[in-house]
Amino acid sequence: MTAPPFAILNATSLAYLAAHSYTSSHPLAAQSPRFYLYAAATLLVPCIVPFTLTAMRTTNGALKRLAKEREEEVLVWVGKEGVVRLLRLWKRLNLVRAAFPALGALCAGVAVIWY
Repeated sequence: MTAPPFAILNATSLAYLAAHSYTSSHPLAAQSPRFYLYAAATLLVPCIVPFTLTAMRTTNGALKRLAKEREEEVLVWVGKEGVVRLLRLWKRLNLVRAAFPALGALCAGVAVIWY
């Protein structure tokens, strides 16, 4: 699993940017939008890991078990409709999972371009 190290590296980089955009002479509530955008990105990007390990665990486990079986056994066990239903569920979960780093990248991009 390579996602956790990359998520940690990205979050650390974003936290560095947030720290450098923090103004110590102002209270937390009066920081620049850049700080808040980097802070949001810092929190959003690594959320892909716990989401994958919790919300997708059952679906991923079922797909891995099905992948180990022969095609005939899978069709008898869950049927074609069951496999299609499982893949559609995985597709929706993966879309949600991908939204975390995508929203983090959007926040960081807005911070870079507009602030």
